[in-house]
Amino acid sequence: MKINVGVIFGGRSVENEISVITAAQTMAAMNTEKYNIVPIFISKDGHWYTGDKLRTTDNYRDMKSLLASVEEVYFRPVYGDNNLYRVRKPIFGSNVVTTIDVILPALHGTSGEDGSFQGLVEMTGIPYACPNPLASANGMDKITMKMILKESGIPVVDYAWFSDKEWLSERDACVERAEKLNYPLIVKPANLGSSVGIKAVHNREELVEAVDNAIKYSKRIIVECLVEKLKEINCSVLGDYYDCVPSVCEAPVRSGEILSYEDKYLGGGKNKPSEGMHSTVREIPANLPEDVTAFIRKTACQTFRVLACDGVSRIDFMIDEANGNIYVNEINTIPGSLSFYLWEATGIKFDELVDRQTQCDEGAGDGRGAGAAVGLQHVAVQGNRPLTQGLQVHGLAQAAADEALDLHAAAVLLDAVALLALAGRCGQHGVFRRDPALALALEEGRHRFLHRGGADHTGVAGGDQAGARRRADKIGLDRNRAGLLRQSAVLTNHTYPP
Repeated sequence: MKINVGVIFGGRSVENEISVITAAQTMAAMNTEKYNIVPIFISKDGHWYTGDKLRTTDNYRDMKSLLASVEEVYFRPVYGDNNLYRVRKPIFGSNVVTTIDVILPALHGTSGEDGSFQGLVEMTGIPYACPNPLASANGMDKITMKMILKESGIPVVDYAWFSDKEWLSERDACVERAEKLNYPLIVKPANLGSSVGIKAVHNREELVEAVDNAIKYSKRIIVECLVEKLKEINCSVLGDYYDCVPSVCEAPVRSGEILSYEDKYLGGGKNKPSEGMHSTVREIPANLPEDVTAFIRKTACQTFRVLACDGVSRIDFMIDEANGNIYVNEINTIPGSLSFYLWEATGIKFDELVDRQTQCDEGAGDGRGAGAAVGLQHVAVQGNRPLTQGLQVHGLAQAAADEALDLHAAAVLLDAVALLALAGRCGQHGVFRRDPALALALEEGRHRFLHRGGADHTGVAGGDQAGARRRADKIGLDRNRAGLLRQSAVLTNHTYPP
């Protein structure tokens, strides 16, 4: 049975167009024998759409015509409801477009990569393949990220920061804080990517101008020491906070003091068509001494783990060639083009990279799951996997699974999974809808427990949820809630180099 993957992209961010490119590349790489691809585009005004025409980048040249030819859709913020709904309900038939098994975000920047989207998906319980809201927010905010990394002993350049309100009301004090770092400096919006709003400055006049521009994009501004003899190195990481593996390193080629938006997405030229981060002029693998490469790969994994990331991220480094110091610059928790070019150079093809994000590792028996499937969620996207493998970490579900040999036991199992779904977000109806081994055995129970009241969607009814929650309280599942919460987006069988 194919897995329904909702690829969500666009968004209200200034990086909307880059997100479209990332999504198009991702969807083109996906194995259509494994996945039903459901493109979901978020426009700059925040409306959601689906339709096959969204998969072709050329169609975005006429946005008005494109949006007129696709369906506006939405998710209900109801836990357990994985359905994608039409805004305009047809006169006859259901307003359900399809049911989503797993979400693969290809969003960049604010309202997509910063934890806000992740929080929305958490409300629904739909499995998703990227870091959770906290990790996403910490990774997106350059100030918070550097605070965490510095506290964890990971090297970052000296910096100062202030809010837009401080800048507007106490400009002299802000300038003084920044100038304590000594020129040259670099000014950045705290929560944007793709080098938007970033500028190198060499005196007070340039500093003021750069900050005045940066506050157009962010409420918080960070000012850092500029590394003048700079060599930039990027390394991607795949896995989760517990188990991750680094890619080869790359050295992107910049045209000026910083790696600009044009360098990243236009191959160094403003008049060239964009291919996302894939278009960047780069050296892969980076020509570095072995010990430097080893240090960067190890530190990339440490950064990934300290920030509790999942899925695939890209960590950007700076080497000060004047003294050999190496610093972490930033992390991209949903990197442009999903950093597939780094993984292809490492030996993992783009389609395999997507597989690792959307499917569970067969050896995962401890609930750490892969892809978007976390805890028990991974069962929903692993239709050919024995249910007992996906549930073995949880004693109650294991016991039920071991006895699910007849219809009565299957009904008991179904009820047990409903309990765990509330504590561990397992996406339970996906299991019963997608697992061919249990489809017949659980059919009676499915109707009895999930379809009460003739609901027009496959989510658990509110009354059932409340009842399951009460039962969970009685048997003490809440004691283990922390262990049942979402912990992983990808599981690999590797750790970072010692």
